[in-house]
Amino acid sequence: METALASGNGGVIGRPAVFEVIGNSLGNRAWQDFRKTDISKSCNKIKMNKTCDSPPMDTVDRLRFDRFELLPQQRTLLRDGQPVVLRGRAFDLLVALVQRAGRVVTRNELLDVVWPGLVVEDNNVAMQVTALRKVLQGGLITTVPGRGYCFTGRLQAGALARPPGTVFEVSGPLPFGREQDLADAAQALSSSGCLTLAGPGGVGKTTLAAALRTTFPGRTVWLDLASLHADAPVWPALCGALGQPMTATDPAEVVADATRELDLLVLDNAEHVASQAATMVVHLVVTAPRLRVLVTSQVPLGVRGERVQRIEPLALAPVEMPGELALAHGAIGFLVDRIRAADPRFAIDEAALPLLRQLCAALDGLPLALEMAAARVPLMGLQGVLDALVQRFSMLRLRHVDADERHRTLLAAIEWSYGLLRAGEQRLLRALGVFAGGFTVDLVVALMTPTDDERWAVIDQLAVLVDRSLVACDHQDPPRYRLLESTRSFALIVLDAHGEAAAMRARHAAAMVWLMTSASISERQNVSSQAIRPAMNEVDNVRVALQWATIHDKARAVELATRAVLPNVLGPWRHEALEWMGACEPFIDEPAVSDALRREWARVFAMQAMWVRHPRALELARLSTARSRAAGDEWNALLSLVALVRSKDRPDAELEDAARAVSELVDTHPQWLERVRSLAVGALAWAACVRGDYAICLDLRRQAADIAASCDSARLVDHTVSELAEALWLAGRSAEALQRLRGLLASSRHVDDTIVATLHARLVRILFDTERLDEARAEWPTMAARVRRFGLEAAELAVFAAAKCGHPRVAALLLGHARRLHARRGSSEDRSPIGDIARAIPSLLEHLDPETIERLIEDGRHLTHAEADDLLLAAEDAPAL
Repeated sequence: METALASGNGGVIGRPAVFEVIGNSLGNRAWQDFRKTDISKSCNKIKMNKTCDSPPMDTVDRLRFDRFELLPQQRTLLRDGQPVVLRGRAFDLLVALVQRAGRVVTRNELLDVVWPGLVVEDNNVAMQVTALRKVLQGGLITTVPGRGYCFTGRLQAGALARPPGTVFEVSGPLPFGREQDLADAAQALSSSGCLTLAGPGGVGKTTLAAALRTTFPGRTVWLDLASLHADAPVWPALCGALGQPMTATDPAEVVADATRELDLLVLDNAEHVASQAATMVVHLVVTAPRLRVLVTSQVPLGVRGERVQRIEPLALAPVEMPGELALAHGAIGFLVDRIRAADPRFAIDEAALPLLRQLCAALDGLPLALEMAAARVPLMGLQGVLDALVQRFSMLRLRHVDADERHRTLLAAIEWSYGLLRAGEQRLLRALGVFAGGFTVDLVVALMTPTDDERWAVIDQLAVLVDRSLVACDHQDPPRYRLLESTRSFALIVLDAHGEAAAMRARHAAAMVWLMTSASISERQNVSSQAIRPAMNEVDNVRVALQWATIHDKARAVELATRAVLPNVLGPWRHEALEWMGACEPFIDEPAVSDALRREWARVFAMQAMWVRHPRALELARLSTARSRAAGDEWNALLSLVALVRSKDRPDAELEDAARAVSELVDTHPQWLERVRSLAVGALAWAACVRGDYAICLDLRRQAADIAASCDSARLVDHTVSELAEALWLAGRSAEALQRLRGLLASSRHVDDTIVATLHARLVRILFDTERLDEARAEWPTMAARVRRFGLEAAELAVFAAAKCGHPRVAALLLGHARRLHARRGSSEDRSPIGDIARAIPSLLEHLDPETIERLIEDGRHLTHAEADDLLLAAEDAPAL
């Protein structure tokens, strides 16, 4: 059979369009029979036939193409009947390309065929191709960026025929980690006239399309649109790809005739000519009903009937995945594969997983960026490449001589996408660089416009950036958006170059203050769980805004730190939130900080210190109470007194005075919100607990739970009911306490936060106290992992558990472990009468002398979490003293 191969630049500026028309001998079965399973079968055939080529050239007498005749057995090339001087390697290279006419041949494959058994420089291939092009004087050899070369001449007369059953070979390996994407794309093409593979630059859209085309049953044409100008017509380019002359006045008619028997048209890199491509596709699906159009683009075409398949960056292997599997999975697997391709001698094992994971995360799993990084690893090492990412745009570049200009550097790839945007869209992309860890629509609007007048214009611009794959969306409800880290780095560079960085940083800090204020408690504003939840997602943004504000706008820093604490009072970042407050302490008396803000800052600082048991908690509560009382600020005075009461661990006159003042303020202001009244009653319950009045404590905690039930805050309800369960236990009603805690855990099984971790710890504490050791042992691993994930510790509870089980030596070791953790965090032991350590100490003193206790405590300071857990659980199995 004759394989028709046509060439021509078709109006393409720069390099010729890449195309193929392949008479695929997989058969002319109807497209409807091409199902999702066929692609996996074809892929298996491809892998099995990787070394299969067309018949050897010594079986072919003569090949004609363009003005040339190739006589392989005589090693002669004729042009217009006259011999052409062609050096040995160049002739061998031409033969290799012609033998594989119609498919892309990789540089490595050409090295193996033309220079078998020899070690030569990679650029030898490029040099010989350049020499061949000078001889052939036309676009007969096309470069496919990042993949290899393709002979595109029309073979005649003695042209090589592919025997029945020949399976076309994928150029290079199948797309790494894209098996599901490949299968989904095949399925989508079976039910749609047009499928667009959309995604950011460098994500691997072209590679995926090439693999899909190779497994496609029927005749295909590949047209690379990358070198077209944005306003260039696409019809002439397609005419050239189809080998049709531009003689007709209407190229659409020429294309219509040429595509009626065509099965698949691939339009690669269509984002900059999307409008022209869309018009052409609409025409083609009407005039050529059997035709399927596969498009790769950063933006969908937007035509009726188009299916859009988003190609996402490669995923990170889950942390819990075994090391051997992780090294072959997703982004990490791709990076390892590319490193080994760059230098097979470079050793990579499971010990490298943490660095591999960090590098993949920093590059967002983007294949182009990972390949560029992999090329540097043999020289610099993983840590060296990771450290050098601060200059990622200087470091990350491809050294392939055949790489597309847009993909030679990471910077060029992003600049290409940025250049396709309108001025307003470019300004928005630059501004989005100030966000860290993601953002919402409301935050974008707050950043870009002070009023709602331009809200929808900003939202429309954001939609364009999402469509163009420059902004990623997580598809939650409500959705969150983010820039890939490399795109964010680029945005910050151009933001600074435009002189907009300072203004946008200031607006970003203001936007964060606005968001956090909406979640902050006040005497006039009740805060719902819905208001707090969005604020809890913005910790990364708070960090970067505070980093800027503490240098450039100290009053704004105080305001932001103060307002940002509430969503994190009992969250996993509550220790960090306390650090935010402390960082503002040196400039709290700046003239730009108002008196009202100073009092609010002092109160929030005191309350946060109380919640994390900071050594300064009582001191800060006293200072805040005095400051508020001096200003006649009863609102802040009440909450400061709550912090003071809950910072006390011994009954004394100060505790009684503070508790009395709390009670009086609550009675004086019945209009204050239920949330605050619940906190106040909870403080009175704590005072009763410290005094040992457990019956009064139980009654007050019932009241606090009842008040919380009327608030729109599931977290506050869980907190107060958890404290009520503790009061039941202290009152000797352990069974009832366990029932309440188990009920809370069951209802919160889909919630993973600090409050749930705390109530889980209370459950385990009561199990140990009531000597239900099997149940306690079963709960311990899950509970310990949960509380540590949220910055809590199970160390003090472990001390009590060991002492309760009759193992004072283990308890002393665990006490050393607990004290080391407190010292590292800057927190203090719970020295209240109901604290775990306070209840464990008598057992230690009863069985051990002080010198032994101190020695064991010192030894325990060196225990890891795992060693401490093993020590406790092993002690439970041993007989007690």
